[in-house]
Amino acid sequence: MPMLMDLLVLRLLLVLVLDLPLVAKQLGIDHELDHGHNKGMDLELAQMLLEGMLGKMLMDKLSKLLNKQLELELDLDM
Repeated sequence: MPMLMDLLVLRLLLVLVLDLPLVAKQLGIDHELDHGHNKGMDLELAQMLLEGMLGKMLMDKLSKLLNKQLELELDLDM
């Protein structure tokens, strides 16, 4: 069951990264991200930062999942 939860968390993180403008709008922060002379530039910057942070989190999570799977496979081989 914990592995299923990990996969659900990964899926949620992917949705957040891929659809940041919609998420920002639903959270009511899109107007805060979309101000200044270059409208939309702040939103793009926020998306890049979030992608970087979540990308690292996703890679860490995937690494842990793969290590767990490898350990399980090694245990089965013995």
